[in-house]
Amino acid sequence: METNPVLAQFAQRLNEVCDDMGVPEQGRQSGLARKVSELAGKTYVPNAVRKWLNGLGMPELSMAIRLANWAGVSVTWLLQGTEPKRGAAVPMSAVIFDEAMRELPADAARSIVNHILFTLHQTYPRRTRGASATRLRRGLCRSPPLPLLQQEPFPTLRRWRRF
Repeated sequence: METNPVLAQFAQRLNEVCDDMGVPEQGRQSGLARKVSELAGKTYVPNAVRKWLNGLGMPELSMAIRLANWAGVSVTWLLQGTEPKRGAAVPMSAVIFDEAMRELPADAARSIVNHILFTLHQTYPRRTRGASATRLRRGLCRSPPLPLLQQEPFPTLRRWRRF
């Protein structure tokens, strides 16, 4: 059976992370499964981790972020092999927020984004809030599960610009 090169390269990087973090080769599958379960707050069976270590599968994005943060490596490096190995960590609050937003219907997610933008505009000086709102809008518009956020600009944002 021919292996997928992307999965094989991910497995190589994951094994490198395990070496860096002192997870021994003997019992690596169960040792990493215990650590992953601890990071996620739910049980991961060693067979799932075995697939990651042998290049037969990859973890979900939220788990990959947790693994990268635990190991102190860049998520992009872990998943794709690009960027420097050591990079900025992704805050867990961002992971939790992302997971929560993906679970919501698009209309509810859009309401939350509009509320955040409204709060930014009410709280921060005009010079600051424009940059913050733009960064927030760009960051959230890249999220595929929220197609309604692709509209440019937000309809409610037009009203706020008068202030």
